Amino acid sequence: MSALHTPVPHNGADIQFPECSTEHDRLSARILLSLSYPTHEMGQTSESIRLLVNAEQLASRRSLSQLSVVTRAQHGLLLLRERSGRRRDQAVWMGRFS
Repeated sequence: MSALHTPVPHNGADIQFPECSTEHDRLSARILLSLSYPTHEMGQTSESIRLLVNAEQLASRRSLSQLSVVTRAQHGLLLLRERSGRRRDQAVWMGRFS
């Protein structure tokens, strides 16, 4: 239970995860994965990706391959969405001056 009360550094530093049970790591990774999308929607792309990276670290530590696949897929989707959003913004900007 002490792992739940560990402060999370907010300076971009890597989090050192304490040794916990496999079930705790699975749940923690799922929570981080779930938080990444709304964080991205609020415009905090780098924070969202950091959450996904931390979720993947937890999943790979316990060889939770299904969760690793979902985490990597979500990471790819966020990157694609970010890229398409920039293209859409450029198209709108170009359309204003044509």
